[in-house]
Amino acid sequence: MIDRQKNQEHPAPMVNIVTREPAGEVAIVSQATILFVSASPRQYPDLQSNEEYRAIGEGIRKAHRGGLQLQHMPAARPADLLQVVHESPTVLHFSGHGAGERGLCLQADDGSTEYVTAGQLAEVVKATRQAIKIVFLNACYSEAQSQELLQHVPCVIGMFGAIDDQVAIIYARGFYLVLVDGNSVAKAHERDIVALALQPARGTRRDVVLPESASVSSPTLLTRSGVTADDIYITRQPRTRRRFAGGPHHMARRGP
Repeated sequence: MIDRQKNQEHPAPMVNIVTREPAGEVAIVSQATILFVSASPRQYPDLQSNEEYRAIGEGIRKAHRGGLQLQHMPAARPADLLQVVHESPTVLHFSGHGAGERGLCLQADDGSTEYVTAGQLAEVVKATRQAIKIVFLNACYSEAQSQELLQHVPCVIGMFGAIDDQVAIIYARGFYLVLVDGNSVAKAHERDIVALALQPARGTRRDVVLPESASVSSPTLLTRSGVTADDIYITRQPRTRRRFAGGPHHMARRGP
């Protein structure tokens, strides 16, 4: 028979059980930075990149991630990408027009288009010496850049076709809202693909190569060989459980 009074007077000690992360996980648990690069050359329709930037910032604030920084590089010129090397962010995010093999559309000083090719962008990312864990190319036909960038980063999000401006913003908002809350890239992407299925495309397109009648695509998540998106985080809440260690009659607790 169990002496309940004795057990109440001498409770069993609490033991912290810390679940360690898998050895292959790409996790950032200290200071992390998202560098938001945007451009909208004058000869193409204006995009709502500022709304996209604002939406990402709101997601970070809602998650109360004080250690996560969001930096903005608006009206970006090709030469500005040298700042990417200097900053060496955790996430490099581009918001703008894409032109397939010609590259991403940045701006010249007079507002016209200057293209950054896949090879040029890959050299920039390579120079950060593996500081960048995720490249997010929120522009149409950015798969040309995605494949080459995977040689230097674990994960790239790009587009295999055209994408509607509003859809691009909705995906970015939801993706970062889930990601900065301590979830993996895989979970953030899967959640947002479902959200996009419920959202009709309507608005300005982010491509400069196809007619308006062409169909739009959804963001595509690509990872380097040997890496899975389930193992990629930019911030992570510790998985800690506590249990009583006083014998089989004590219940485990699921609280902190």
